[in-house]
Amino acid sequence: MNSLRFVVPVFVFVLFAPFSFLPVAHGDGLTQENLPPATFGNRQAALFIKINPPILTKDTIGDTFLELKLFDSKTQDPIKHTTFAVETWKDEKLLLRSSFHTHSGDLVLKIKPTKVDVNQVVVFGDQLEQLPNTWTAFGDKIDVKAPVLLESGLYHFKISV
Repeated sequence: MNSLRFVVPVFVFVLFAPFSFLPVAHGDGLTQENLPPATFGNRQAALFIKINPPILTKDTIGDTFLELKLFDSKTQDPIKHTTFAVETWKDEKLLLRSSFHTHSGDLVLKIKPTKVDVNQVVVFGDQLEQLPNTWTAFGDKIDVKAPVLLESGLYHFKISV
């Protein structure tokens, strides 16, 4: 009977010990999402967000896309002439802070991951004279060289309309 008391704890330890040495992993995924509507004047507006590639690995690092669309949740029509203030953070470090204006309501940021300081981010677009640090482009597609999505990990995007 005493040998059984010894065997059971050893068996339990051997069974669960490998799990205690596994590295800690955290996950939070966003590939695309329609956020719940909010009231803007007399209409209900919702925000669509999409990031591509959906999974960032060493094989998929390269040109990446962030698509933003503010739309009327009742009609599904994009809300034209929208300005998005975009901040991107990783490990509590600011990587991007800029504003982007879309004429059509559908904005695509083509992010070219580049090792630069947040103050050295390059935006290929036209600055709006009326709104400082706000960029726009023909066709609402704007290229951005920024230290965003350079490596896998958890990125936080703060988007204000």
